[in-house]
Amino acid sequence: MRGTILIAGAGAAGCMAALTLLENGCPADKIILIDGNEKIAKKIYATGNGRCNLANARMEEDCYYSGSGDPMRFVNGFRPSVFFEEHGIPVHERSGYFYPRTDQAATVARFFEKKILRSGLLFLPETFLEKVQKTGSGFTCTLRGADGKKSAVSAEGLILATGGLVSRAFHCTGNGLSIAEKLGHKIVPVHPALTSLTVSDPLIKAAAGVRTTGSITADGRTEEGELQFTKTGISGIPVFQVSRLVSGKLLEGEKEVSVTLDLVPDIGRNDLEKIRVRRREELSSLTAGEILFGLIPEGLSSYLVRRVGLADEKKMKNVGNPDAVLDHLFSLLKDLPFMVTGTGSYETSQVTAGGVALSEVDPDTMESKVCPGLYPVGELLDADGICGGYNLTFAFATGYRAGLSLAKL
Repeated sequence: MRGTILIAGAGAAGCMAALTLLENGCPADKIILIDGNEKIAKKIYATGNGRCNLANARMEEDCYYSGSGDPMRFVNGFRPSVFFEEHGIPVHERSGYFYPRTDQAATVARFFEKKILRSGLLFLPETFLEKVQKTGSGFTCTLRGADGKKSAVSAEGLILATGGLVSRAFHCTGNGLSIAEKLGHKIVPVHPALTSLTVSDPLIKAAAGVRTTGSITADGRTEEGELQFTKTGISGIPVFQVSRLVSGKLLEGEKEVSVTLDLVPDIGRNDLEKIRVRRREELSSLTAGEILFGLIPEGLSSYLVRRVGLADEKKMKNVGNPDAVLDHLFSLLKDLPFMVTGTGSYETSQVTAGGVALSEVDPDTMESKVCPGLYPVGELLDADGICGGYNLTFAFATGYRAGLSLAKL
């Protein structure tokens, strides 16, 4: 491409696009990279709890969600682990999860910083893409600096890598969605994903701070791992994995969405029944708080006891129907239902669901089908992955394809 290429956003997708352009023959003086942060790749520093889970060995359709296309078409054939190894960044794998050898996200972020800044391309920090107007040969882009001053840039190609609505601290405000919509794109309604869930039961605060291995089922999908209980609901990786299904239903207008927890997924129902029978034999000597002793953390046991209307110290010999209480408590171990009324905010979520419709973007080149010269990439698109490096993979893959496509023009 002979004209200027503007890349709006220097996160994972934007950095990958810039580097790919440079490595495939695009002159550095033809590239302008802008970002709302003061430095390149700032958001990458926070990925994977600071370790940067950049890819996963398992790549299947159920690893991504989208309401407008197949996200796998946008990532097939691109392997971040191979890319970084080939660029001198050793990668190691643990249980199918790929990380930089250092286990530090800073390794990946600084790799992009050095490669991009040393190339001589123009990087404008603390600069925002405020407005875009389509022209016959490209785009007229209005940029705004941190001081409020505005300037205009003419670009033949525009890579939109501005992210979604999470991480407001990193200046992810959703402005790219508005720009894409004004340029003719359909925006699939956005909502938080990989987030906690708020439940309707006020008694849940009794379990706040408890962590335990368990599983959660929502809309037919079951995920197992460490569950975390909060003052208002439930969190943890398994909850994050199904939160997209729940938040989607809430967005559609449902006031409450049901989920079910299994607090003892490692104990089969037959084995649990044997334990219940033994507890029944000693029931008259137990307090309510002792019925589930040793099966789940005490804080969680206290919550379940309150849920059936008793206090921990209540002696079972003084309860009207102790067998019914025992049966109820044991049934809740395998089937603990909650009605979810909300999710975590964008500020506490890890990714935005929804965005630019995938059906309107060429998966091979990332060029818009409705606005030639526009390349939406990364979290801006209607594709969100589960935990495990899938969202970074999507960002890297789409940024790479956009950069490669523009470099060939």
